[in-house]
Amino acid sequence: MKRQTTKQRDILYYVLVVLIAAAIGIGSGWNLDFWSENKEYSVTLADARKLFPEAVSVELSEEATYEVFSTSEKIGECMVSPRIQGYGGDIQLVIGSSNGVISSILLLPNYESSEFRTYISNEKLIERWNGASLNDAYHRPVDIVSGATTTSRSIIYAVRQTLDPFAVKVQTLAAQETAIDYRDILFVAVLLASLHISYTRSLRKYRTYYLVTVFVVIGLLTGKALSLKAFHGWLLSGLSWSANWQGTLLLVTAFGMPLLKKPMFYCTYLCPLGAFQELISKAVPRKRKSISASFMKLSLGDCYFALIWSALILGISPELGHLEPFMAFSYTVANYLFFVAIAIIGVLSIFITKPWCAVCPTGYLLKTVTHTRRSATKKGDVHE
Repeated sequence: MKRQTTKQRDILYYVLVVLIAAAIGIGSGWNLDFWSENKEYSVTLADARKLFPEAVSVELSEEATYEVFSTSEKIGECMVSPRIQGYGGDIQLVIGSSNGVISSILLLPNYESSEFRTYISNEKLIERWNGASLNDAYHRPVDIVSGATTTSRSIIYAVRQTLDPFAVKVQTLAAQETAIDYRDILFVAVLLASLHISYTRSLRKYRTYYLVTVFVVIGLLTGKALSLKAFHGWLLSGLSWSANWQGTLLLVTAFGMPLLKKPMFYCTYLCPLGAFQELISKAVPRKRKSISASFMKLSLGDCYFALIWSALILGISPELGHLEPFMAFSYTVANYLFFVAIAIIGVLSIFITKPWCAVCPTGYLLKTVTHTRRSATKKGDVHE
């Protein structure tokens, strides 16, 4: 009977993995015309007035281009960019131009965290093309915004893709787009090290040093921790390897390693917040308690996860990035409250075994999908 139940859980797990992969794949642009149609964004009069305040009407003139009129004459054009993958999902722009000169650019609603959108706005990234001719704007060497690398790179690419038909081509654009970042090398090294350590018992004595590298590289240097915010954006609009290859690798690892008998691999080896809590427990060795509070036989993790997804199903749409502290790893962007949350988790870690892991909705999702509702600790996968 027990073997049959285990087999049923295995079948359910494989089905869930296939469904999640299909959902992300469809959102990423799989050509399933019989299923759905990816409609182009239509510029509204409200959009046009954000670019041209005196606009009274807007008309489609050709594909992805709209003419804008005042009461008596044409005053400009609005060009809709293609959808470009950012960190949380699609990013799309509307570029306003008059007589071949960019007047302003409108960033359309997207799935990026509000902190990233505010940061991009404060850095005035989209204003950097204002006043440039369409050709000059295409070639303008606009720098990526540090701290919002993926989002700003996607915005820059969207602008250039839109202006491509108007540009006199040159051999190369900014060299920084093809340069290899040292953080990318470190990220791959840590990922490979996690795979090696998980299968090599003799290396587990170095786990403390490994946890430090996870916290620094995955957390502080790249800020690519998995989160509900990321999952939600990817399911809604897809995941692009080119735009967010680090997140793609973490996602594949998180769902793929359980197939190789490594349950909760991401939480055990690659989560920077998990590493942070474990490092504190190593730095302050003492007997700790586990969070055992429950409500109607449901753990705190059960309750928190159920509340979040119930809200999404009901259309309440909370800012998911604010329900987990992972934004703190994007420290140049994050609000100070995220650092307060990390500090509280750090203090609690002195007295409680991994307090955040007990309620983490991302960990709960991974635990549920990888069909292991028991503790992530398993013989061969230890939290030291």
